[in-house]
Formats: sequence, C-alpha cells, structure tokens
Amino acid sequence: MTFKDLRIAHGFTVGELARKSGVPQDTVQNLNRGATAPENMRLGTAVKLAVALGLDLETFCTRLDMSF
Repeated sequence: MTFKDLRIAHGFTVGELARKSGVPQDTVQNLNRGATAPENMRLGTAVKLAVALGLDLETFCTRLDMSF
C-alpha cells in the first residue's frame, strides 16, 4: 500500500493529515507523491503520522511495506 493509499483510506487530505499530525505539509506531500520513500522518513515523523491515522507504529510500517 502506498502512503497516498493509506492516507485516502483513512479519509484525510494532505493538509488535514499534516495539521492533525503536526508534520509539515511539504513532508506529507513528498511522502504522498512518492518523492520521499516511507523507509526514509524520520522515526518521529512516522510516529506522528501513525498516531494521527489511529495506527500503532508497527501496523503503520507494515501497511506501507517498510523494510529497515
């Protein structure tokens, strides 16, 4: 699943997810368009986005097929 697919599945626009998570909108946009690969995001960013989406970090990473 792509970041964009996950965001849409949870009913957020890029701006809404940025506001709810506290992650800069340009960061969310870069993840959304694939300019930044999910496995390259900072841990703190991943945690904020996971919480905003109502997911624990493990589920968030698994849904994005992140490999470390």
